[in-house]
Amino acid sequence: MFPVKKMKTGRCIKVNVFRRISIFLIPIFFLLFPSTSSIADDPESKLGNWIGAQSTLVFTDHWSFFLQGELRTWEFFHNLNELLWRFAPYYNINKRYMVSIGYVRVDTWPYDDEPYQKFDENRLYEEFLISSKWGKKLKVKHRFRLEQRWITTIEYGTEYSNRIRYKLGFTLPLKGETIEPRGYYVTLLNE
Repeated sequence: MFPVKKMKTGRCIKVNVFRRISIFLIPIFFLLFPSTSSIADDPESKLGNWIGAQSTLVFTDHWSFFLQGELRTWEFFHNLNELLWRFAPYYNINKRYMVSIGYVRVDTWPYDDEPYQKFDENRLYEEFLISSKWGKKLKVKHRFRLEQRWITTIEYGTEYSNRIRYKLGFTLPLKGETIEPRGYYVTLLNE
């Protein structure tokens, strides 16, 4: 299992840290394909980069806490585009159903020489997640999310909007019938 730290009260905190294989492959990609190619002159052809880290702190069978950070760049590591922070407590109703409320902070900077300025976004959201299995190995997840968004720009001040999101995801372990610690798996999702 993942590292477990005993607290003085006798309770356990389980820490799950998910590492994406892309984090390890990115430096190799930069060495082989520098971003100073001829397509870098065309803004529509530039490739970006999302680097993220997330962690789930599990306190009990029912309660956990999710943390996420993402750095999004334009032209790989040049040209910062977005910085995103997310945190949320989760409540597991049972093995299939989970609910959550959360907060997201997003800071966005303009691409290259675009005329608009940096803007900020604050979101509150509510989630309902459903997990199930198809067959012995394939795990299916549905996520329903309601978001309340406050976007602040220099030109327009703060504007409020709502958004409804749905995500469908499939996870398949590559060895065995379940995902084991340090095991390999494939995840496909669409939102």
